[in-house]
Amino acid sequence: MDWATVTFKGDDALDLAKLHFGATLDSEWVVMERGGYGYSQSLKRGQVTIYHGGNVNPDTVSVVVSGQGCRQLEEEGLIGGPDVLLRGASAWEAFLDELVRDGATFARLDVALDDRSGLLSITGMEESFRSGDCSTRFRDMRAEVGYTSEGVTTGHTLYFGSRQSLMFVRIYHKGLEQLARGKAEGDPEDWIRCELQARDERADALVNQIIKHGMRSVASVLWSYLDFKTPESRDKFKLSSDKYKRETVDWWKIFIDRVEKSRLGVAPKIVDVEKMKQWVKRQVAPTLHVIVNASALGWDFISSLVLEGGERLKSHHINALVAYNSKGKYQQCRA
Repeated sequence: MDWATVTFKGDDALDLAKLHFGATLDSEWVVMERGGYGYSQSLKRGQVTIYHGGNVNPDTVSVVVSGQGCRQLEEEGLIGGPDVLLRGASAWEAFLDELVRDGATFARLDVALDDRSGLLSITGMEESFRSGDCSTRFRDMRAEVGYTSEGVTTGHTLYFGSRQSLMFVRIYHKGLEQLARGKAEGDPEDWIRCELQARDERADALVNQIIKHGMRSVASVLWSYLDFKTPESRDKFKLSSDKYKRETVDWWKIFIDRVEKSRLGVAPKIVDVEKMKQWVKRQVAPTLHVIVNASALGWDFISSLVLEGGERLKSHHINALVAYNSKGKYQQCRA
């Protein structure tokens, strides 16, 4: 997953956004000076931004998660559903399912498929398209190449479709991009990334596809939009309307097959209970002190919160409890 724009609607939209994206306490979100995307206000936590307020969309909230924001959520262990460990679902698949169950819709969803084996060639794909050997739903392709003043190639990207369309595909040298940033790993020529960018109803459809068939099914979606054909099959099917019947080149079939057999996304991350305790001590202890000392029923209120929290556990909480229980230390809290 490389980008997500998620929309919640209703009176509890802001609370749902905070709950699903890692922090329910206001103190954990930085209030920004301005809004965006038609909203008057925004909150930020790392690379995750919540937009809300204003007259344009008064009853909706939009959450924008950049590529770095996706990695942030993975590192924090927030990706996945409570039943991930039981049913073996991919973490992103389960997380998207959680969002949809709470009424979320998607304005944008980007998914990246990588080849780091040297199988794919940007130049080969460009030549295939220019030669009429690509069966595609897109009307055109645009190529962009970057060079240094010494003539060294710094990037090579193919754009299929328009960024404003419901579906857009970008294929580029991820290795060269990382090399330009001083972050290259291995042979930069071997790292090719195919990115699908879906918007609005196509984004919702892609999310449902992932939920039902897993992240690996994204490869089939890519194949339905781009299919590179063998030059040798031109004579057999000469009409452009029959191009889809032509034989697919081996390198594209192998790439799609590898992705479909792979397990995309991230494994559910175990968050250590001791770290949770330290976070509560550091962030929440002063608030608990005030609640307990401000009312004779302060302890009753905290006890009720503990029980209520059991109904709101997310995947990283479940993972932590399972890990703790395996050491014989966890006992479920009961009323």
